[in-house]
Amino acid sequence: MSNDVDWETGAGLIGICNPAEVDATFDRNEKRVGTAVVGLVLNSDDVAVVAPRVLRALRSSDPMVRSLGFVAVL
Repeated sequence: MSNDVDWETGAGLIGICNPAEVDATFDRNEKRVGTAVVGLVLNSDDVAVVAPRVLRALRSSDPMVRSLGFVAVL
């Protein structure tokens, strides 16, 4: 996990570049997982890595995570 990420405040989430960290965030059901997905999109050029996490966000039962999934698509 990134040392520069504060899950409580959301600080550093936009800098996430590790897909395993995003997966773990989903698994922990973190409230800021949508922001982590957007961060991954901004920091990775590999569509094969990013796409499954974006799809997972789009399928979330949490409306905020879904809306950030749509942001990540753009």
